[in-house]
Amino acid sequence: LAHTCSPASRRLLGLQPKKFRPPLACEQENKMAYAGDYGGAPKNAVEVAPPRGHDAYYAGDARGARSGGAVPVAPVIMAPPEGMITVDRGDGSEPPAPTCKDPVWAALLALNVVVQAILAVVYGIPVLNSAGTDEVVTSDEGSGKGLSTRTLGIVFVICVGLGAVASVLFLLCLVRCAERLVRVTVFASIGLNVLLAIVSVFLSPFLALIWIIFAVLGVCFWCSVRNRIAFAAAHLEIAGTAVRKHSLTICWAYASLAMGAIYCIVWAVAVVGVSSKLVEQRAVRDEASALEAVAYVLELLAFFWGVNFVRFSLHVVVSGTVGTWWAVAEPKDPTVGSIRRAFTTSCGSVAFAALLIAIIQTIRQMLREAQRSAMRNGGAAAACCLGIVHCLIQIIENLARYISEYALVRVALFGEDFITAGRATFAMFRERGWTAVINDVIISRTLTLAMLLFGALTGVVGAGAAYFFIPGVGQDIKGAVALLAGLGGFILGMACCSIVSMVIESGVITAFVAFGEQPEGLHVNHPVLFQKMLEAWAEFYPDAVVAAGYDRRYGVDAVGHHARDEP
Repeated sequence: LAHTCSPASRRLLGLQPKKFRPPLACEQENKMAYAGDYGGAPKNAVEVAPPRGHDAYYAGDARGARSGGAVPVAPVIMAPPEGMITVDRGDGSEPPAPTCKDPVWAALLALNVVVQAILAVVYGIPVLNSAGTDEVVTSDEGSGKGLSTRTLGIVFVICVGLGAVASVLFLLCLVRCAERLVRVTVFASIGLNVLLAIVSVFLSPFLALIWIIFAVLGVCFWCSVRNRIAFAAAHLEIAGTAVRKHSLTICWAYASLAMGAIYCIVWAVAVVGVSSKLVEQRAVRDEASALEAVAYVLELLAFFWGVNFVRFSLHVVVSGTVGTWWAVAEPKDPTVGSIRRAFTTSCGSVAFAALLIAIIQTIRQMLREAQRSAMRNGGAAAACCLGIVHCLIQIIENLARYISEYALVRVALFGEDFITAGRATFAMFRERGWTAVINDVIISRTLTLAMLLFGALTGVVGAGAAYFFIPGVGQDIKGAVALLAGLGGFILGMACCSIVSMVIESGVITAFVAFGEQPEGLHVNHPVLFQKMLEAWAEFYPDAVVAAGYDRRYGVDAVGHHARDEP
């Protein structure tokens, strides 16, 4: 499309021409080779290659080619997996195999993890063992009274089960009724503010005025974004469909949560050991040394770096999975390949992005400590100045995180290094303005309010189940058991839905980037979803769609005749 559009149309749509846009089919006599990992393709499948002299495109883990037809090289947006068969360029040479991008940062991250583990084993564990020899006081007073272990276990099982069910229903709701969910959450927010204003009239007129202002702002928000609802809902439905078809991404989100928890535990044990050694040195020297400040800063940086890497690696895994689903109709185990790439070829880029955010977070934490110290010492003016700087650093951190998420999508899809992906992301924001930002605001509000709604429903159901169906609970503590189950159901329901929400948000960003760069993938493999996306773009950017020829090239009839995808 970038080659067929005029320069003005490319600027409107934010498209850049590629070195080669592979055709949907090539003549069989061309020299053939896979542009991805089409494992297990039948022998009679035609392997399509681009013309000579052009760079190969990558189709990711595109397995399961159709029998008797051409293997679809286009559209292709994925980074090449290990072991892929490269395309013959006709000059006897082969393209270079995929290599790890930004390897220095991957090595430094591995060194950081090893150092934290060594500190935890050498210094932290002995300190904890010595502390564990202290006298432990136990008491059997009150045994047999209150909540039994059996009752607490039943409540926990109920909460966990309801949380899992809530997350599944949350995902299905996003897929089946994305646009209605967006509209309902906006109106629910306005209605909640009005309700709170009515209730606050009897408590404080000033508080009621504040809620009324929030309600008015909600109405203004609706008026300004109502023509973007279909646009946001289309991205939300695409992300939800891809995640539902490849639910291993959600399992990996839970695994990432466990990975982050393990790293935090190791880091905490290391900090205990290092702090103990520094306290011993301070007792000998009777003064604080510069080594303590350096150790404090380095441990803070190590903590933020590890946590951000786990979060960004999940983002890259989801982006790679959605990208493979975008490029191939029925990919085989795309999440496994995406995980492999996230921790091999893309690991350095993810580590680089995580380090940048960690440095900003470390500076912000140091400013917060300095502000607290100034407040304790009576320096109100200094504390105020530090607070302003802290606020500015917080804004910079949010912007850096937001841009990094889009850049890491390009890392996952195109196999770019982080600097190259960052430059392309800045170019995208310059060309498309605030479209991505507003789209993300709408989706973020929708997901947040939907999480609250499902969490509340989970809490209510959990409280009712605990009150009526747990046997052997006395009447005097039934209310307490129901309250505990309701609170636990709300928290676990919110937690499970928030994990799904993180995965969906990564899918939404991937859909936004992929549609701007390679819309043919969605058109060929998921035409029904492509039609919804096209109609949303036509409603929001009608001139750009017409100028680019989308209305002629991707007509409703053409898409309907090839529809084979049920979201």
